[in-house]
Amino acid sequence: SLADLEPQRPVKILEIGAGTGGTSSQILPRLSPERTEYVFTDVSELFTRKAKQKFNHYPFVRYGVLDIEQDPALQGFATGQFDLILAANVVHATQDLRVTMDHIRQLLTPHGVVVLLEGARPQRWLDLIFGMTEGWWRFTDTELRPHNPLISPRQWIQLLEDCGYEQAVAMPEEAAEDSTSATGDVTAPHVVVVVV
Repeated sequence: SLADLEPQRPVKILEIGAGTGGTSSQILPRLSPERTEYVFTDVSELFTRKAKQKFNHYPFVRYGVLDIEQDPALQGFATGQFDLILAANVVHATQDLRVTMDHIRQLLTPHGVVVLLEGARPQRWLDLIFGMTEGWWRFTDTELRPHNPLISPRQWIQLLEDCGYEQAVAMPEEAAEDSTSATGDVTAPHVVVVVV
């Protein structure tokens, strides 16, 4: 866990699909500059350039372009380097959730943690608002998502366990409906899926 890190080693955090920095702006002020390395990424260089200006008073932040649907190693991201990976409302917009979660897992340290913030209940108003955006309907994993890009908490837990994540938990926990892992692999990365 993150609490077990060596005291002299900084916590390495990666934010995927950081966009306009809404999540970053809430997290960065709460981090210790001496103990943190934070990498702000998005598929668009426009967002990373704007973020560099917006967060220039945080010297521990680096910026980069990352398309999590593609192999991170081919984009200059070394395997097993991040202790914590954050992704807020971005993973559902990828074509294949299994491929995406495998790429995320490649980037984690052995005891790393992933925190996803994802909608988990298809609602018509979401389709009306986001249905015209490029990413909403581009999913190709129709055996998992036959009609909508969002999946239930139970499906998230199962998917993450199938991808080798340990102790996947949906929050609020009652949304997960018996979501504990039984693999017992203590070196597998952990995931918290925050469902809304």
